[in-house]
Amino acid sequence: MKEYKLYLKSLQARNKSKTTITNATNFISEFLELMNIKTVNDIVELKPMHFENYTTMLNNTQSSKKTKLAYIKMFMAFLEKNELITKNYASLVKVDAPYKAVKCASGDAIKSMMIQLKSSYNRGVNLSDYALTYTLFTSGVRISELLNVKLNDITDDGFYVLGKGNKPRFVELQKQTIDLLHDYIKKTNSRRTKEGFVFVSCNGNKKNRSNYNKTLKLLGEKVGITEAEISPHKLRHAYATYMLNAGVDMDIISKQLGHSNIAITSKIYAISGKERIRDAITAVQF
Repeated sequence: MKEYKLYLKSLQARNKSKTTITNATNFISEFLELMNIKTVNDIVELKPMHFENYTTMLNNTQSSKKTKLAYIKMFMAFLEKNELITKNYASLVKVDAPYKAVKCASGDAIKSMMIQLKSSYNRGVNLSDYALTYTLFTSGVRISELLNVKLNDITDDGFYVLGKGNKPRFVELQKQTIDLLHDYIKKTNSRRTKEGFVFVSCNGNKKNRSNYNKTLKLLGEKVGITEAEISPHKLRHAYATYMLNAGVDMDIISKQLGHSNIAITSKIYAISGKERIRDAITAVQF
């Protein structure tokens, strides 16, 4: 189906992540097969009941069904925007999925892991593991955002990241994190490639996400953290939880996590807003 291929190309043109493109490819392909759709004319004939039937045909959890339907809705929105269909009936269909609390390691367990990492760091061992893990937990950024931070993205107060949808934002950091980043950069500069990524492997190239995920689980295992309790995303969740427990306003946490539509504008540097974030991030300390 050519419209399906056009949609995938549009995702690539908008620099969507590999995960997004892979999911779109698999989920939409499954949808087209289940609904026996061969051409866009078949989609034109679909009504809300057809999309409801589609969700019942899926042999998945409610949460997975909700995710798959979201991808189908985006595909339908693309077709509607380009006037290939007249109505996006998928937008009228919902899948209820119960909220599941994210299980993550306790603050004490994470602290124990950090102490071991810091000890190795001070001996000149596993430099990037400590710097990366510490920055993840004290900033709340996504691992994909952090691994793409370059030297010229860092300022005296934090760093710039490119979030979901290629939306840039500025992330405030506590002084300890900034000091650690500068020290880490100094210690690893001799092996860093011209690309200028902050977090690098032993060969100087950008730190590999998959390898770091495995390393993080092994590090957690040493201090009694189960595999289900530790991941880059769960460190991000832990950060948000501790910020909330420290009494930090939800709107500030949202800005730090990149959940709201924040662009790098003069509003970010407004004195009042900057002071609020500066006061807030110091609430999370080791």
